[in-house]
Amino acid sequence: AVIMCFSQISGSNLNPAISFALWLTGRLSNRKFILYVVAQLSASVFSMFIIFLTFSNPTIEMYKLVAIKPAEEDQLWRVFFTQVVGSFMLTYVAFTMGYEEAALIKEAESKVKKIHASDGLYLFSSSPQSATGFAPFAVGFIVFVCACYGGSSGCALNPSRMFGPAIFSGVWDYFYIYWIGMFVGSGLAGLLVVHVQLIHTPTAPII
Repeated sequence: AVIMCFSQISGSNLNPAISFALWLTGRLSNRKFILYVVAQLSASVFSMFIIFLTFSNPTIEMYKLVAIKPAEEDQLWRVFFTQVVGSFMLTYVAFTMGYEEAALIKEAESKVKKIHASDGLYLFSSSPQSATGFAPFAVGFIVFVCACYGGSSGCALNPSRMFGPAIFSGVWDYFYIYWIGMFVGSGLAGLLVVHVQLIHTPTAPII
């Protein structure tokens, strides 16, 4: 639902790791990449502030309940691997079903109705059955699948999901492993789509 609501404003890009993949593949300029990440991390902190205002007498223990950290018996390499795989799957689905090259607009004008075009990101739908029209549901489903796959690592999938809770709870346990894993997984997925799957597609303009 959130993806649908914000798709006409920002392309529903709510994940710094996906922003990194878009920047890495030339779909976001340096300026927009920084602005996206700042907005995403700020939203994470604001969400925790809402929790602070919602519950009476919130404690550090309450904030720790929403913080993500590996289980005590979990091995760090497993945490890293889980984040890479989960972020790869999420970003791959987002790229292939939601974001299209600007050059594809003209080719698809006779078949596809353009719903919205934001700078560097394009979301299309020709019918409820089309790939991009189904994108919000596909992304939501892959998030559910990855959350089930996450195991003892928590499978954060989104760096901003960890940022706000970490600030309020003080839980920064192996924070860097999660972040590096998510950025690596998303970057690999973006590069795979652009340089392998869409190798013959012209490059979209950078704003």
